Amino acid sequence: MGNFLCRRIDDDELISKEVKLPNAQDKRGRTSDPETQGALAIQAAIKAVLSKKACEKIHKRRTRRMNAEKEMLENERKYVGYLNILRDVYQYPIEVLAKKRKWKSNDISGIFSYLKPILDLHQETILPELEKSYAEGKGVAAPFNKYAKFFGIYAQYLQNYNHACDILHRYRTKHKRFRTLLDTQRNDPNTGRRKFQDIVSYMIMPCQRISRYQLLLMEIMKNSFEEENPIRYKEIESAHNVVQSVAMSNELYQKNSEDITRLLQLQNKIKALSITVFAPTRRLVKEGEAEVGIADLLNPTESHQYFSEKMETTKKITPSKLYVFSDLILWTNLKDEYSGSASLLGSRLEACGEKKAIGESFYMILKDAALVGKKNKRRKDTMLHVSFGGKVGSSQKGRTTVDKWVGAIRDAISSCNKAEASRKLRTMR
Repeated sequence: MGNFLCRRIDDDELISKEVKLPNAQDKRGRTSDPETQGALAIQAAIKAVLSKKACEKIHKRRTRRMNAEKEMLENERKYVGYLNILRDVYQYPIEVLAKKRKWKSNDISGIFSYLKPILDLHQETILPELEKSYAEGKGVAAPFNKYAKFFGIYAQYLQNYNHACDILHRYRTKHKRFRTLLDTQRNDPNTGRRKFQDIVSYMIMPCQRISRYQLLLMEIMKNSFEEENPIRYKEIESAHNVVQSVAMSNELYQKNSEDITRLLQLQNKIKALSITVFAPTRRLVKEGEAEVGIADLLNPTESHQYFSEKMETTKKITPSKLYVFSDLILWTNLKDEYSGSASLLGSRLEACGEKKAIGESFYMILKDAALVGKKNKRRKDTMLHVSFGGKVGSSQKGRTTVDKWVGAIRDAISSCNKAEASRKLRTMR
């Protein structure tokens, strides 16, 4: 059929132009050679298939773009709804209680700083503009080009977020009425069942909002065609660039707000907690499930091999949840009931990666550990054994898991010791 079938021709070439075959043609332009006719028929069939595939790709991209635009609008409606819940379900009742209990008004306003301007911006301006633009088939980019200059309010919200969470935690700790109110407000007044999320889940939403816009606008731009509508494409590109610029400037504050929120969630989630997890300078480094065992280290020269044998014979290794913070290690049982904790300051990694029957493990010597079941008495030296033998599917995977945990703990201990050394140096001066 000719050498043209042996040459690779990309989709665009097949769709856009003919592959010319030298041959004699009659007066009507038809070839008289049966072999060439067959080759042209095959070429036409290939072009038809590739044209269909190209059309399907275009259709899929348009569908993804339309879905992203629809998601942008629906997500905006939900966001405004959540902000209204934060205001109506939590802010207003807390303000009433604060006035009755004569709490500091500055504290209560500090929790909800910048909520009103953010809610007004979205409820009165951005959402109506999005709904109008979407209904008219103009996409969703225009409102962001028009109102992105007002997104500076989010930087102020993010900068205040740490302070707001600190006040919230303080009032939760000191005032029983405050705790009761927050718990009661989560319930449906008619059925008494849980209806709303915890207040922190709503407070974190503005911290994540700009990043959400950036992702959706990226999806819309990626699935738009500049040739199809150059003006609209430039509009989408401009909106994405503006929002991306705001997101990049807020990135550090956003990461900090997410760390603070996670600490608050753990403070409220862990039962019978005898220590304070939330601290403005603390951050969560790593968390996950493992098998944890502890034993008093009566003799500092006892090796981890002795400890491992002791654990195996007494069967004291239990499935647990392990949390490593920047200055603290803490573990609970699988029901989120507090089991023990210790400061990383003065603690050290003893050994890691020993292949035992119980699986891939590492060991730590903890200083002044607080353990449940010991009348919360602090032990001077405690050996902590962490195993991932029952949590991973292979020895290699277990080795990788151990390495990640050991690396995270080692870095946290190092940072903790450096911070303490700096603190002592400042004290000496």
